[in-house]
Amino acid sequence: MVTGKMGSVSGAVISAVARKKGVTEQSLTLPLHEAIDPDALDALFDTETSNRDSFPTVKFRYNGYNVVVNAPEDVEVQESTNDQ
Repeated sequence: MVTGKMGSVSGAVISAVARKKGVTEQSLTLPLHEAIDPDALDALFDTETSNRDSFPTVKFRYNGYNVVVNAPEDVEVQESTNDQ
């Protein structure tokens, strides 16, 4: 599995989904890059290279969950009715 960088939004997504599923990050069956480009996701929410007051909302399905990223430290994970 491809993991996100420590302290990154992609890493936070992987951690949040694994926690919701009750498994380790390494146990997730779908690599994050098959659901979304982790580097692009991290770039959208990079607080070091941009002086943003607001961020876009990014929604996607990952490992059977709907993921919503509203800000670098605001990752929501809810069960999806569609498997992916």
